[in-house]
Amino acid sequence: MKKILNYSLFLLILLSFSCSNDDQVLQESQPLHVSITSKLKKTLNLAELPVAMVSNTNETSKEAVVAFNDIVEITNQIVAFLEVPNTTISSNITNSKESFSWIDILFEDTVEVNYEIEKQLDKYSFTYNISKGSFSLNFLKGNTSLDENSGIFIINEGSSTGSLTWEITEKSLIIELLFQGKTTLIYNKIDKSGTLSIEDIIYKWNENGSGSSTNNSSIPPIIKTW
Repeated sequence: MKKILNYSLFLLILLSFSCSNDDQVLQESQPLHVSITSKLKKTLNLAELPVAMVSNTNETSKEAVVAFNDIVEITNQIVAFLEVPNTTISSNITNSKESFSWIDILFEDTVEVNYEIEKQLDKYSFTYNISKGSFSLNFLKGNTSLDENSGIFIINEGSSTGSLTWEITEKSLIIELLFQGKTTLIYNKIDKSGTLSIEDIIYKWNENGSGSSTNNSSIPPIIKTW
């Protein structure tokens, strides 16, 4: 379970923001800031495990469910950051560039957010800066392909940095999180089977909810099934 919780700090950093991003998003037809995450958001909303796996009381199965939910939640939280609230201080919107400013709360401190998105020849790129007085930090930056099928998010909270890359194919959702180790999810959108690797531990499950874990830190590897 220790390895599963390696990225819990990363999740706490994301959750430390206030809920202002839950405000109603600007009602526009696919503006740039929506294109950054729209396809990923829709895919995440449909990402769920087989019912038999979720209801399984086996400890290894429960560990896999927790780890899957954590990586999906982290990705959802990043998507939530990049939703523009209707309480913006200012905005500037053109066909190739958008910029927004609003007030938010990080670690119980009020900060100003300056969020810019630009459409380039082969991608959408963005920077998400937070500031207060003389303090300024590029808290989030990244890019999304123009077809919205892949992208990268980089989070810098000052003392530590993490990244999350993602890819959507016809069959799969692939997420890779680098933060105090490497976590990789390969999820089959069609039958809900998948593979989740957390450093030396690999969870695999089938569409019927059965599965296994392999701990490669031991020789020979320790294999558990459910």
